[in-house]
Amino acid sequence: MQHLPDPRWFIPAVMLYALLVASLCGADPTYPLDTWVEAVYLAEGGVSATYLYGIRSVKYKDVAEARAICKRTIERTLISKRKERCKAGESDLDCLARRYCPINSDTDSGTCKFWADNVKFFLNNK
Repeated sequence: MQHLPDPRWFIPAVMLYALLVASLCGADPTYPLDTWVEAVYLAEGGVSATYLYGIRSVKYKDVAEARAICKRTIERTLISKRKERCKAGESDLDCLARRYCPINSDTDSGTCKFWADNVKFFLNNK
């Protein structure tokens, strides 16, 4: 009877290969939805923000509702409606920045150009 190789190496090898390919292709790391929400909250000013979670276009009654609106926006932009909202090959962060804080929009006070870097900082320093 022929001896088969030990299959326990397969999953770690595939994961290592996937990480290698992702790093070589410049793929963004994937963050959980709540991590995105918290990063946006902090980038928008946290508890001292004029507009919690950067929510300006919709009225909200409290922090929980503002968080829910932010979370829904991120989920729809990066997950359920990604094909419609993101450009081909666009990173999650760039796609969300275009949607969430568009540069030169009527609400841009000159700070939107820093939005993606600020969110990225909080994503990576959680």
